[in-house]
Amino acid sequence: MAVAYALFAIAVGALAGLLLRRTVAGMAAAVGATAGTIIALALLRPHLWPTADSAASSAHPWDLSTATASGVTDVRYHPEAHFWPLQLVEGGIVLILAAAATGAAFAVLRRRHA
Repeated sequence: MAVAYALFAIAVGALAGLLLRRTVAGMAAAVGATAGTIIALALLRPHLWPTADSAASSAHPWDLSTATASGVTDVRYHPEAHFWPLQLVEGGIVLILAAAATGAAFAVLRRRHA
């Protein structure tokens, strides 16, 4: 996962540098875009894979409990077996974003130096 995020950050940094043509502004844009992506995927992570329904304890580390209007708690969680599938899905999303940023950087480079 760290490798996927590193590749994404490099690709976004190259794209930002090509678009902005200023080093510090490009670095700031790359850091902001990378941080925004990390935060967005962290919020999206519980929804990337179907959860398991159970009457298990709400102290489960991946607990996604929600209280209904009647006060009944609907316990939904990701069991430990979901760790690697979630990592692969999130890593795939980040690698697709990195490939898109790389493609966009090459398109900008080709347009400017053709």
